[in-house]
Amino acid sequence: IKRAEKTVWFEGPLIPLPASQAGENYPKDQAGQVVIAADAPLGIRRWRVMTSQGATATQKFIVGELPEVIEEEIDGDPIPVAVQLPITINGRIFPREDVDVWVFKAKKGRGYTCEVMAARLGSPLDSHLELRGPDGLLVADNTDTLGNDSRISFVAAKTGEYQVRIHDVQFAGLQQYVYRLTITDQPFATAVFPLGGQRGTTLKLSLLGQNLPADGISVAVAADAAELLSVQPRIGKQVLNTIYLETGDSPEVVEQDSADETVHTAPIVFNGRIGAAGERDSWWLQATAEEKINIDLRAARLGSPLDSIVTLLDAEGKQLAESDDLGGGQTDVCMSSAFARNP
Repeated sequence: IKRAEKTVWFEGPLIPLPASQAGENYPKDQAGQVVIAADAPLGIRRWRVMTSQGATATQKFIVGELPEVIEEEIDGDPIPVAVQLPITINGRIFPREDVDVWVFKAKKGRGYTCEVMAARLGSPLDSHLELRGPDGLLVADNTDTLGNDSRISFVAAKTGEYQVRIHDVQFAGLQQYVYRLTITDQPFATAVFPLGGQRGTTLKLSLLGQNLPADGISVAVAADAAELLSVQPRIGKQVLNTIYLETGDSPEVVEQDSADETVHTAPIVFNGRIGAAGERDSWWLQATAEEKINIDLRAARLGSPLDSIVTLLDAEGKQLAESDDLGGGQTDVCMSSAFARNP
């Protein structure tokens, strides 16, 4: 990298007191180049910058599967920019109160997804998406779907031009408020079940999203697969968006539609889903006196909206323990229990 000849800077609106007294960085632009091999695996890479004064912390860089465009930033009021689908847009909300507007053509009855990746890449942007139809009226909006990242999926009610508007939820903005906005009418999975599987097996995955096969897909998990595996399955000639699966070496059980009272022994991984409001899933586990069992429920950490509660009962239905959130805004459960007798 080298110092750029010119730093792009937009002053933005005036900041009232007392916020105007806060410190603000004015970094200089650096110019560099990254070459992506034609056969580079899709997914997350890590980058850092090192100089004689030290090294930066690593940041995430995404190798994508769709055509990409980089925003040409201008000062002043937002100007709608037309894009051809499918596309991944690289932009940033700069200066404060900036609103980016992207326009695409949609066909009546076809499904579309607009997804932001910003907070998941380390950007401070807390995105807000607005979708407006050919008549200019609001079709949908979203703030937080994937943490602070936004997503809108919809079926076009009319054929015509649709606008996607993106800004920070607090109308903040600066050079580091970068984002990747993917807009696509290709197959797109917003959820997957199960969320993982045992290494060395083939998983049968059910998919939720747009333009997907009703019978799901199969994914082979290698014997040496990473603990968090990213896969980009193909559906016909098209590549599905990246799916993240958790893998391990313990035996796994997938919840079936009918009730199952099979008794299992640890270690074991139970894969379930809460398919309706008020539903409770029950799993049976054999334990011996004084045996310590660790229970780790992973849902939100894998992208699920589930806010779970786990209750441990003995064979007679007596409650032995119950746990809710891990704390710190984390809604998953992790608990340990030592059995005083054989339940």
